[in-house]
Amino acid sequence: MTGAENLKNSKRRTNSTGSGRQKNSSKRRKAVAVRHFDVDSEDERVRQRLSAKFSVKHKKVSEDSQGCYLQRRSDGTFYVRNGERHDTVVRRAEDARINRANKTSERSDCVPTRWKCALCQQRSSRSILGDLFGPYFVRVPGKHWPSFLAKKPPHLSAESEYVFDLWLHGMCALTAPDIHMCDNQLPALERKVVSFWKQHCAVCSKEGATIEMKGKLMHFPCAFSKGYKLDIPMEQMSPESEES
Repeated sequence: MTGAENLKNSKRRTNSTGSGRQKNSSKRRKAVAVRHFDVDSEDERVRQRLSAKFSVKHKKVSEDSQGCYLQRRSDGTFYVRNGERHDTVVRRAEDARINRANKTSERSDCVPTRWKCALCQQRSSRSILGDLFGPYFVRVPGKHWPSFLAKKPPHLSAESEYVFDLWLHGMCALTAPDIHMCDNQLPALERKVVSFWKQHCAVCSKEGATIEMKGKLMHFPCAFSKGYKLDIPMEQMSPESEES
C-alpha cells in the first residue's frame, strides 16, 4: 500500500471517529435538554401550585386587614361585610368586658387566704357542699390570726388588725347564727367570725364550728354526715340513734 493510500485511510478513520463523537455529544445534549425540560416543568407545576395556594391566602388576609369591605350581591346591590379579623377583635372585646364585670374585688392591703371555707375548712364541691362564695373582707386582730387559712408571718403584731378575704359555702353561711346576707354582703361576719374560730367541731375537732346540737358544736357538713337534718330557718332534729 502506498503512502497516499495510508494517508487517506487515516483521514477516513479520523473523520469517522470525529463524527461518532459529535453524534454522542449531540445525544448527550438532547438527553440533558430533556432532563432540564422535565425539571423545569416540575418546578413550574410546583410554582403554580404554591402561587395558587398563597395568592388566595394573601387575598383573604388583605380583606381581613381592611376590617370591613363592600361585597356585591347577585342582584347588583352592595353591602358592608366585616372581615374575620374584625369579628375576632369584637368578640375578644366583649369577652374582656364580661370578665371585668365578673371579676372579684381585689384589695392591695388584703391577706389572701387558701381556697377553702372559712368555717368548715373544706374546699369547693365537697360532699353536699356547693361552690365557695366571696371574697368577704373582714378585719381580724393579729392575735386571732387564722393559721388554717393563711401562713402566719414570723413577726406579727398581736394588736394590729389585718384584712382577710374569706370564702364560705352557702349552707355554712346560712346555718351560722346571726349571719344574714344583705346586698350580697354578710355584715355580721366580721363581728362573729373570731368567735366561730374559737369553737371546735365535735366531729372533726377543727375550728369554725357554728351549729349546736344537744350541747355539741359542729360544722354544717359534719352535722349532716352524722344524720342531723337541718332546715332554714334552723330546725334541728337529732338522729334516730340519739332519739332512741
